[in-house]
Amino acid sequence: MRRSTTVFAAAAVLAAVLSVPAGAVVAPAATAAPAGTAACEALAVSDFGDPEATAGAGDAGTCHALTLTPGRYAVSVADDQFFTWAITDAADATVCTGYIPNRGCVIPAAGDYTLRLTYNGWGGSSAYRVAVVDLGSAGGCAPSRAIGWDLPARTGVLTSPLQLDCLPFDARTGDVVFSAAQPDTYLFDFYHWIVDATGADACDPGYPGDGCRLAGAAPYRQIVTPRGWPAGDVPQVPYRTQAARLFDPAGCPVVTPGAYGGAPGGAVAGVRCRAITVPAAGDYRFRMVTERNSGAYATVYDLAGNRVCGGEICTFPAAGTYVAVRDPLITGVVIDVDVRYAATFLPKAPTSGCVTVADRGAYRDRLDAVGAWDCLRLTAPAGARIAAAWPDDAPTAALAEMQVVDAAGAWVCDTGQLVNESCLLTGVAPFALLTSARSGTAGGDYGLTVTRVDPAAGCTTLPAGGSGVTVATGPDGYLACLTVPAGHADSEQITWTRVAGSGDARVRTFSPEGFRRCRTVSFATYTVTCTLPAGVNTLLLQADALPAEYTVSRRPVS
Repeated sequence: MRRSTTVFAAAAVLAAVLSVPAGAVVAPAATAAPAGTAACEALAVSDFGDPEATAGAGDAGTCHALTLTPGRYAVSVADDQFFTWAITDAADATVCTGYIPNRGCVIPAAGDYTLRLTYNGWGGSSAYRVAVVDLGSAGGCAPSRAIGWDLPARTGVLTSPLQLDCLPFDARTGDVVFSAAQPDTYLFDFYHWIVDATGADACDPGYPGDGCRLAGAAPYRQIVTPRGWPAGDVPQVPYRTQAARLFDPAGCPVVTPGAYGGAPGGAVAGVRCRAITVPAAGDYRFRMVTERNSGAYATVYDLAGNRVCGGEICTFPAAGTYVAVRDPLITGVVIDVDVRYAATFLPKAPTSGCVTVADRGAYRDRLDAVGAWDCLRLTAPAGARIAAAWPDDAPTAALAEMQVVDAAGAWVCDTGQLVNESCLLTGVAPFALLTSARSGTAGGDYGLTVTRVDPAAGCTTLPAGGSGVTVATGPDGYLACLTVPAGHADSEQITWTRVAGSGDARVRTFSPEGFRRCRTVSFATYTVTCTLPAGVNTLLLQADALPAEYTVSRRPVS
């Protein structure tokens, strides 16, 4: 029942906080104990780590006496979604108020202070547990350790919803660091941030780049604290943290330019980053992929911390070393050194390594290396419209991803247009069809056929009426092309029937300008009604890669 009030309580807390002008004093609500009406329970300052041995407890109306020295203190409350708190001095003046998350209360002078909590829930229990931790202290902190991309993630365990863990790391003022933390328990989250020697936030708020530029003074520490607690009997929550200098290539696997039709540039390896060796200024293709060829978002930086690119096309301003980092803006995901990726690093314009393919010539190849790309040189000129097809029974792993580029490497169209619609060749010839393994697959053998459709030349004429024509298909010729001459009806029924062999086929039709008009799914025999624009239309019959014969006929719709 108590959990059902979580959303409403959190909304009430947030509304209360947002309605108070900056710097205003927040008075305790009616459920907080007024000053001087009762003796407050003494509450000791806890070290970092599990504070249950020194934590306080109470209910609505309880207050806690604190003896504090100047510094910055964090207040942890369970259940944090239902309580706000206030610390007052000996004169009952409010020093600070807080809600979760909080980054600490600054105590200006040594002395006696009072902590009061206000319950903001509706119904349920108003009992709580509370702990106060000096964010500037070293008590309970883990040993300091080096940071770097090639170091395994740091591990820890949370055993209390009040816990604040302190994880010092070796860094200097002005370093730009990447910091991430991730729980290993499903549907659990926590807060984490970086503090300096005083316990203040260490990330320079004026830094315009990615990552955290360290301000203040060392030693610097990652702070980890729960955001609520998992439901049920969960005694502990393991977690991992990661930290590295964002633009430092040390420990990053090195990537050098690869080749179309050959090695992709960066072999499969662990570590979240890559050190890219750029031989000359210019445009390149760079992307990171998993061992199953799924795209892994990466950002590329120069060694001064300037972002170079975050997409597939990277324009490098000069030769030299650059750093690519996987998901550098996602600080809630730890990618440990044993998570493996490959890197594709190729010239943007495919000037070498390409194989010329003839119109409607069945092409076969194999993509063995993770992240590899092949290049097929097209013969169609600028302004032409083309379409592509796979064998209709090809497994998913054999359906290569496709991308058409012009002579400068500029994108023209991709798989969806080629196999579902048609692709207008814009830009400067010659054009190339780039292929890569389907996302989520290990690559391997693939096949495809490319043809012009505006209209296609050299196709078999499909006469009106009669028994139509018979076309043979098979592993080396699964795409049959037929021409519907001018003078046809506006709407015609097209029928195909397999008369020999095995397998199914589907049909696409294209207007004289090469726009796709009709499209079907696969059948051994089927009749479809298609609207055919005036002029010469093209019909493609895409069959399984099995020996077969199909009769294809058409007749006007009366």
